[in-house]
Amino acid sequence: MKLRVEEADWDDIFSDMVRIPGDYRRHPNGEKIENGNVVRIEHDGKHVFAVGRGLPGRNDAPMIYMDEVTSRKLGIRRGSEIESANIREATRREQLRWYRHASNPAARVAAEVATLSLWLGALSVVLGLIGVGIAICA
Repeated sequence: MKLRVEEADWDDIFSDMVRIPGDYRRHPNGEKIENGNVVRIEHDGKHVFAVGRGLPGRNDAPMIYMDEVTSRKLGIRRGSEIESANIREATRREQLRWYRHASNPAARVAAEVATLSLWLGALSVVLGLIGVGIAICA
């Protein structure tokens, strides 16, 4: 089924969010993609990642609302159509990629802090093992 592209509401701009009615936010096998999950949208060889949310009060219309940044990355305009089969839930790796490159600074900075914490944790484990090795040898 085709979804008509519409411009996002003011509150959704620069939030890496797309609004898709729940009836059209489904996996290829028919299972529903939960509200708030990161989705991968493909169109003409291009793809973007965004958070898929519902459309309160507008669940019957085959539409997708996205901001200008997202539609520009896909190379589409308002009024164009996207095949709903080209929308799927992002894998765990793709979700991490989205967090690192999100337009929304709140998500991006949190991901950068988490990545830095992970590396510092790994470094402290290595230094701890070196310290134990030195203590055993001494």
